[in-house]
Amino acid sequence: MPSPAAAMAESTTKQYTAKYLYLRLLGYAWKHRLVFLLGIPAMAVLSATNTGFHALPLLLFALMVVRAVAGFTSNFSMRWVSRRMVEQLRLDAFRRLMTLPISFFDGHYAKLYHKQFH
Repeated sequence: MPSPAAAMAESTTKQYTAKYLYLRLLGYAWKHRLVFLLGIPAMAVLSATNTGFHALPLLLFALMVVRAVAGFTSNFSMRWVSRRMVEQLRLDAFRRLMTLPISFFDGHYAKLYHKQFH
């Protein structure tokens, strides 16, 4: 079994496909599926009402209310899910870093410093 440092070095050199990355992110979003699934129909309603402004003037107010509710629901739910996903990604990264030996950080600090500041 490779050491944690070797596994970390190997994982940074892999080339992941877009499908793999999106499915991995969907796994994080799926943990909050209730809000996520609420936001998807709201986005569909919001986009469907974009072309509805050619309707009768009496329906304009109702259409604006539907657009406002759908827009709020869509924005709120997607932002809520994305904040939770970022939180979970940070926690996972932190947990992963805590499992690495000190020698990993000793050997990689100079490389990271050089890449970021030079």
